[in-house]
Amino acid sequence: MLIAVISEKKLFDELVSAAKAAGQVVFERCVESQEELGEVFNEVKRISCDILVLDFYSLPAERVFREVRAYRLLKAATRIVVVAPGFKPGNSIMRNVFALGIYDIYAPENISDGFVDGLVGVLSGQPKTIQEAWRWYSEISGREFSPEGQNGSQKEKVVYRDRIIGTVVIAVAGTDRGVGCTHTSVSLASFLSGRKNRVAVVELNCNPVFLVLDNNEQGRLGSFRLKGIDFYSNELLQRDDKLFGEILQAGYNFVILDLGQLKYCSNESGVRVSDYYDEMLRADVQVLVSGGALWQVRNLVPYMPDVEPSSGWYLLFNFIDDNMFCNIRSIIKNYGFTNSPFANPFCPDPFEMKEDREKVFS
Repeated sequence: MLIAVISEKKLFDELVSAAKAAGQVVFERCVESQEELGEVFNEVKRISCDILVLDFYSLPAERVFREVRAYRLLKAATRIVVVAPGFKPGNSIMRNVFALGIYDIYAPENISDGFVDGLVGVLSGQPKTIQEAWRWYSEISGREFSPEGQNGSQKEKVVYRDRIIGTVVIAVAGTDRGVGCTHTSVSLASFLSGRKNRVAVVELNCNPVFLVLDNNEQGRLGSFRLKGIDFYSNELLQRDDKLFGEILQAGYNFVILDLGQLKYCSNESGVRVSDYYDEMLRADVQVLVSGGALWQVRNLVPYMPDVEPSSGWYLLFNFIDDNMFCNIRSIIKNYGFTNSPFANPFCPDPFEMKEDREKVFS
């Protein structure tokens, strides 16, 4: 087991000692100033390791979080262990760490004689599951607070297929402009809302269109409501940088993120990812939308590292018939895609639920 360690001098010796006891240390850096962090993370990105151990106790936690978020985009397979003695559930930084899908948080009450042995146990043991780490996201241990509960009531958390169902975040992104990313987001919201779920659609898209749908019916948190669904426009989110976090904690059953085009390709600069790419990775469910035209199918190639069977991403082709879908399956198989794609039939009205569309979303 190959382990990398980044720490400030206060915990450096203890973290390195634990790492050596649990495996082979291939990278260790004692950071003496905040300015060094960027350079250190650039170094560790070039190192192949199984586990990255990070000191959130003595290093500036907010700066470390920004660096680890970028690291996780490049090294999604690396297990990250956060060391944070004295941190308590509900801490804003730890909530953000949890949201990145980092569940190994080692936070004893203090740095005692058993500190190193405890960390060795974490490094040697199995990675924590989302259920085990859930307390870091919720201040109420073992329960999830429902903002819509009456008299301060709480609802039990529910585990379904190894997922805690409270608010499920679904990210919908497109391989190109005009492939129907927004159409799919609204259709999916309509499908879920029709099953008596509280649903919000959030426009995190460089080509915003939600304001065209605004019918002046007030929803929650400043959104507008259409056919029982709350819509949060890009313009609304730009005015309030705290709104997105509030939406995720507002008691919705499903929050759908309309991310638009996810990657941009050019001969000069290669592949550039969207500013919202990390939200795609953080979501509980990822849906990648493509069109059926040959040039649109070819745009899937930059996504091959993302859409592999182990990733759990869903690949959806919009507005195609059975014959076209059969041809597309052959084409993407030649490109190296092994995931089973889905075909979304043509339907101009995203709020209309026909039987064939319901089968796709089910």
